[in-house]
Amino acid sequence: MKKNTGAPAKAEVLYRQAIAALSAGRLPEGIQILTAALKEDPSSGDIHNDLATAYWQAGQVDAADAHFTTAVRLSPKNAKVLGRYGAFLLQLDRLDDAEKFLKRAEKIAPENGEVVGNIGLLLYRRRDYARAEQFLRHAVKLNPSASMLHTTLGNVLRDTDRPKEARKHYGESVRLNPQNADGWRGVGQTFFSLHQDAEAISAFRKALHLRPKVEKTWHYLLSALERNNQLEEYAAALAEAERHFPGTPVIALAKAKMFRRQKKYPEAIACLETLLAGVRNLDEDCKVNFVYYTDFWFELAMLYDRVDNPEKAFACYLRGKETLQLTADFKSTNSTTVAHEVANYIEKLKATPHVPPTAELPVDEEASRLVFLVGFPRSGTTLLDQILSSHPMVTVAEEKQAVGDMGHRLLLRHGAVTPETEHMAVSAALEPISEEELQELRQVFFSVHGHAAMKGRGSVFVDKLPLNLMQALLIQRVFPEAKFILALRHPCDSVFSCFMQNFEMNTAMVRFMDINEGAKFYAEAFTIWDLIRSKIKIDAHATYYEDVVSDFKPTVTALLEFLKLEWTDAVLDYDETARKKGRINTPSYHQVTEKIYTRASGRWLRYKKQLHTILPVLRPYAEKHGYDGAEFDEADA
Repeated sequence: MKKNTGAPAKAEVLYRQAIAALSAGRLPEGIQILTAALKEDPSSGDIHNDLATAYWQAGQVDAADAHFTTAVRLSPKNAKVLGRYGAFLLQLDRLDDAEKFLKRAEKIAPENGEVVGNIGLLLYRRRDYARAEQFLRHAVKLNPSASMLHTTLGNVLRDTDRPKEARKHYGESVRLNPQNADGWRGVGQTFFSLHQDAEAISAFRKALHLRPKVEKTWHYLLSALERNNQLEEYAAALAEAERHFPGTPVIALAKAKMFRRQKKYPEAIACLETLLAGVRNLDEDCKVNFVYYTDFWFELAMLYDRVDNPEKAFACYLRGKETLQLTADFKSTNSTTVAHEVANYIEKLKATPHVPPTAELPVDEEASRLVFLVGFPRSGTTLLDQILSSHPMVTVAEEKQAVGDMGHRLLLRHGAVTPETEHMAVSAALEPISEEELQELRQVFFSVHGHAAMKGRGSVFVDKLPLNLMQALLIQRVFPEAKFILALRHPCDSVFSCFMQNFEMNTAMVRFMDINEGAKFYAEAFTIWDLIRSKIKIDAHATYYEDVVSDFKPTVTALLEFLKLEWTDAVLDYDETARKKGRINTPSYHQVTEKIYTRASGRWLRYKKQLHTILPVLRPYAEKHGYDGAEFDEADA
């Protein structure tokens, strides 16, 4: 507030008293004194503006709106009045109205940091991230000590996949104001995206200590605890959250997840079915809060599957896919890039009679330890990861793009980067590799994984990334001593399981939005694998998911023998390994903490009506992998 120099003397005295009361946090008293001052000077735009602000802080929206409207009428060229009203409208999500007043304020005072920052916030709400970042960076320069500006800029950077830079601004926001709960929530979100989960959970708890009645923060805390399999802490946090938000969709969803983890499926279904009427239509609320609706449909689908109701389950999976299509990640993901690159690679492989030359290097001690765990997604790679991780002589690195980075580096060296290869550089495998390039590619790989990790415990280092199945040629050329573990599962179960997942969107996972596109992707992946094996010798061992879950010890013994490792009973405790590991960054995170189960084997037969369009595509691959083709005849019948 500022002194209203044109007001009568009595109004000026009252105005100063109001400033003192409001500055001391005595909001009701300040409102009362400002109301008295306004009676003395009803034409003061400043008093109307400050009274509106006080009513806004008190949560009296209608009174605030009325006084803001009068303030703007009385002071139509006052940037402070226009900007404050714009900020108020922005908080009410009246974005078009807010833009009108903020733009007027900016025209009058283009270097007003508060106004510029609120325009940035408005653009962020509209998901116009590039322009939002431009305004927010300018606002931070104008007012570097404004904590919330750093918070909002952190949000933009987080949502544009720059977590490390986002963390810098979130950190600055809470340094400037340790009471900034939104800033602490942002710190937690960026830590979580960087897989620093203990720090993320701590930050979410700090945010909730400051502002316990923010449901979104509870959602993030509960998600982090559940993804890390900290189920006791999850149950305690859920009980506390429910005291603040009894009966809300977020709490119902969290309770359903807890019941599922306890195998109380009817109770979990009951939690969600009570909400069906409110989420059946993709209404405006869903468009704003689609993340909850997506989780809702996938969770309910999983539960219906557990109680053997395939028709309801499949319908819910379809609804989950619908809500995924509303997300910014889906809308910004080009669904054709990987498909084009894969199709081009297949044609090039078919037309290439011989693999291009590769320089030879002396045997490398680190390279000689390498094993690549590959397969189509949802073929049991995470289960194998946990089993192998339980062996004292094995280190497993999960889901790192080390091989993809090698491909990109080679394409850059050869000037062959295209919009397609920018996302999946499989065609790099068909480029010649000089000695200098070979050394560089190995360095890229080791740098991504970290030399320290690779020199850690044991004699075997496993790079686990399923779709490196299609990168096997490049891997074998760069690391000719490497071994491959090929994880196999019935193609129909694998493809359907991919369809069942709420994957984070990228140019590969987007293909599982449609069951038919997923089946086509499977066919392409194994066409590539077969073509590669026809052109170059690969030391590979196939492990079938169905054998792991039905005949564990002989299957795992054969795998360990392939890796020249001895059996140890430690691998029987793979579920305990998973629990100790913290977050498992795959959709299987909640499954590998259980003992062996067989419910996922042959699941596709229960969905034969829904999957009839993919059966002709996948049958040849099922038979090639040794599965019984008669199952397809039964499904057709």
